Amino acid sequence: MTTTDKFREILQRLLEKSKAGKINWRETHPGEFSILFADGSIIAVRYDSPRSGPDMITADLLIAGAPVVSVQSEDGDEDWELLSSLHFDAELHARGWNSAFGTIEKALQSNETIGWQK
Repeated sequence: MTTTDKFREILQRLLEKSKAGKINWRETHPGEFSILFADGSIIAVRYDSPRSGPDMITADLLIAGAPVVSVQSEDGDEDWELLSSLHFDAELHARGWNSAFGTIEKALQSNETIGWQK
């Protein structure tokens, strides 16, 4: 198994853990979300949408600030589904959208009046 294949496996497991709400993502740059691990290593997932050319998502494992392994995919490529799902879930958590969606869904299920107070 190559280092890149191992990293893909890790990314899949991160997606599962993220969907379970068990990762504290942080937006480190516009369009980039990362996780900091106890040893100082970082996994960052970045979405780029250039003016010309296809959209691209890159996941990097950084050690001491330098990328040591990356998985990159253009829209429609083999790793696109994994990387786009991971990026989307990271964005939901880092920006608090999951929490907001949960609050809104709970409010919609209740019989209480919702919205601005009169």
